[in-house]
This record gives sequence, C-alpha cells and structure tokens, in this order.
Amino acid sequence: MTSTTFPCRKVNGYYTEMLDVIKEMLGNALKTNDSNMEMGFVTGCLRIAHQSIFTDINNFVCLGANDRQFARFVGLTRDETAGLLSQCGIEKRLSDVLEWYDGYSFAGNAMLCPWSVLNFLYDALIPGNDPASCQPQNYWANSSGNDIIGLCMKHPRARDLERIQHLLEGKSEEIVLREFTTYPAITSNTDFDTFATLMLHTGYLTAVRDAVPSARNRAVVRIPNNEVLECFSEKTETIFSESNPEWLEKAMTLRDALLSGDTEQAQDIMNAMLRRFISVRDTSHEYYYHMFLSGVLSMTSDEDIDVISQIEKGDGYPDIVIDNERNREAVILELKKSDGRKYSQLEKWAEDALDQIRTHNYDRDFRDRKYRKICSFGISFFGKECLALKMPDDTAS
Repeated sequence: MTSTTFPCRKVNGYYTEMLDVIKEMLGNALKTNDSNMEMGFVTGCLRIAHQSIFTDINNFVCLGANDRQFARFVGLTRDETAGLLSQCGIEKRLSDVLEWYDGYSFAGNAMLCPWSVLNFLYDALIPGNDPASCQPQNYWANSSGNDIIGLCMKHPRARDLERIQHLLEGKSEEIVLREFTTYPAITSNTDFDTFATLMLHTGYLTAVRDAVPSARNRAVVRIPNNEVLECFSEKTETIFSESNPEWLEKAMTLRDALLSGDTEQAQDIMNAMLRRFISVRDTSHEYYYHMFLSGVLSMTSDEDIDVISQIEKGDGYPDIVIDNERNREAVILELKKSDGRKYSQLEKWAEDALDQIRTHNYDRDFRDRKYRKICSFGISFFGKECLALKMPDDTAS
C-alpha cells in the first residue's frame, strides 16, 4: 500500500478526513490481523512512522532511497529493461527508453521506472502500431496530479526559486534531507530542502550517482529524465499563464506601464516577475528572456491590442511590438543579455538595444501611420535582473 495519496489530499484541503480513513483501514489490517498476516509492507513518500497514521503499532523498519537492503527491487535495472525490449523484438528502442525513463538511483543502483517502461511496451505492441516509430510518452502524469511541483514553484524565496531553475536546466543541487516532515506542515512557504526531500521520495528528483554530499544528512539531487522534466514543464506552463489570475494581473499592469511610457514601473514589474519566473529553458541564453517577456505580454492581447514577436518593422525585426491601433499607440521592445549585473554593464547593453531600434528604424511604420505615441525601450537582462531604458521622447526619431 502506498501513501502517495497524501500530498494531493493536503493540497486540496481534506488531508485530515483522508487520514482518518487510512488510519481505520490500516489499523484493522496491521494491528488486529495476526491470524491472516505475518508481515506488512507499506511504501510512502515520507517516513510512515511520523505521519500520525498508527498509534499503537511499533517497531517499523524505515528504509529510504539511499538504503541498500531492497534498493535493487525498487525498479527495473537497465539489463532487465534491455531484456524486456529484446523479448518484445524492439531492442533498438533502448536508447529512447533510457532517455525518457532512466535516471533513478537507489543506493547507487541505476533504475528505470517500471510503470512507464511497461506502459511504453504496451503501447508499442498494440496491434496496428509500429513499434519502431512509437514515441515515448509521459505516463507519469497520468498517475499523479503533480500538485507538489505546483506548491514548490510558488515558493516566495528568490534563492530557492533559483535552485529550482538550476534543476530545470539539468543541473544538480545539494539539499539537506528533511526526513521527518509531516504533510500538514507543507505549504508554499515550506523551505526548499523539505520540498526537495519529498520530491526525492516521490520520484520527481533522484540522487546523483557517485556524487558525494558534504554531510551525511545531505544529498545531491537532479531531475531524473525527460518524462519527469515534462511534468515540471507542464506545471510551469500552467502557473505562468493566463490561467493564473495573479500572474495575468501583473502582465496587464506591465503592458499598461509600457504603453504609458512609465519606465520605472515597467522595470519594477519585470524584475518582480523575473524573480518569480522559472522555465525549462537555460537562463544563459538571450532567448530565455525573449520567451519570458513575449510569453507574459502575449497574455494581454485583446481585440484592440496586438502583441507580436519579431515582425518586420523598418529595416529589421524588433524583438517585441505592442500595437494599440485603436488609440494609435505603440511600444517597441529590443532585448539584450548583459555580460554582468553591474549597472554599467546593464546600461551598456540597454543602450545598445536602443541604438538598434534607432539605426534600423523600427518605428518608421508607426510614424508613417501617424501614431500619436510611440514608446521604444531597450531592456538588458542578467540572471533575474533587468534594466529598462526609454527613448528620450515618445518617437524613435
């Protein structure tokens, strides 16, 4: 029996009621069932003895992801997986299966998720399907609501969000293991190490093989494979979209600040949103920031206002254009990635962006159409910071 139901019950607000049901069911099964059962085996996300499920049952032996006793029985080894694919006649698909479902480490043993591997085999061998072209899928998403990812991504501390961003970029993070956390204590304000410990035990993270942590109560973790990365990606797309009212409201305020030419307010909003924003894309590339800002502003398009990325204007292609045709107003945004976070570095790259707007006449089409207001901004980014500079007047002349 598994306790993986508890995180989503906690998220959805009926943890206590679910706990009462589980207490009654497992209490009867394990405490008063001596004649029918010799031993009980319970799996769970957090240490079972600390979840207030049992009151009169003692002597639990708790084993975690780094304990060796049963580590090789948790999943499928690579050899076992290769054997299964060979039996099914699709051994050439091994590299795809490893890319999507491998990556778990239990006490140093490399493991694949059996649920996903078996589902892939089932789909590949359905009559009429071509096993050679059957694409791996995210079977994990169908077995979990991924609510714990959503809670973690709403974390208010910038440093913790930066650590999540590192994981999404394929990097590893050392965490302090919080083995004795209880579900009622988990909120969006819970520290990152507690979230990461829970995600380690639920399979969203895995220990990095051969990595030596700095202390015994620590572990070096990463996202194990493409399947789990897709779970994170899908969650980010929900949190940082118009389906999140708080995020949409900030986007609308940013759009209005840009249209009004309020550089200071626009910069403050972008910095605040950047500190909250996480993505599966690498922050070392300029496209990360283009994707961030175009994604934010595209949510604000309506029947009067268009937000367009890299459309031909003047003698080139500005990064983002906001066109309010009804009010004859426009915003031109050119984005640059700075080579450092010092003000002088950010300022240099923002000035370079303004020079590009000017030399390529990005505003010419709007001037020809007699727009009454044209706000042109050069915006430079580094890490989770940005600097916005505006043309000295409301035309890009």
